[in-house]
Amino acid sequence: MSGSKRNDLGFTLVEVLVASVILALVLGGAYSMLQSGAVSYKIGEAKIDVQQNVRVAVAEVAREVRSSRQALEMQVVINSVLYSSANPGNIFLSKPDGSVVLYYWHFPAGSPVAERELRRAVRNPGVTTFSGFNPVAYGITGVHFAYDRVPLTASRVVTIKIQGADHEGRTYELETKSSFRLPAGS
Repeated sequence: MSGSKRNDLGFTLVEVLVASVILALVLGGAYSMLQSGAVSYKIGEAKIDVQQNVRVAVAEVAREVRSSRQALEMQVVINSVLYSSANPGNIFLSKPDGSVVLYYWHFPAGSPVAERELRRAVRNPGVTTFSGFNPVAYGITGVHFAYDRVPLTASRVVTIKIQGADHEGRTYELETKSSFRLPAGS
């Protein structure tokens, strides 16, 4: 040691600056990782929501087909819109109690994806109009029903294809087949 005394009780300005830069780099990296994780979570959550909506819609229609007698050839006007069995986005089902169930794709012109729905309406026995108009699933961007026979009243199997999308346009499609389990005359 030389004769001068050195004060080792504090940090020099250079040491503080180097530590600040290192801390800023570490915190910046951690924030970046946290931000990308939050974005991934949000995308995953939206994808799961779409998939769940499409699954619910397909399961609901398939269950209804299984508990119906047959598909019907008909058309009806609801709120100035014609819904017809000739449109592959609509299906009319004859139920054992004499009611008719209509599944239809509701998509007002210019509506955002979240407002496009698969809906269900019922015409009860002895009544001439449909009621209910309940949403089954939202975010639906496409509905298609296909039949194994022509005319569709002779069909025993319905192919159900439903497509959904999230608000950013990512799509999910599910297709299944369901058969009428009840005889047409029951």
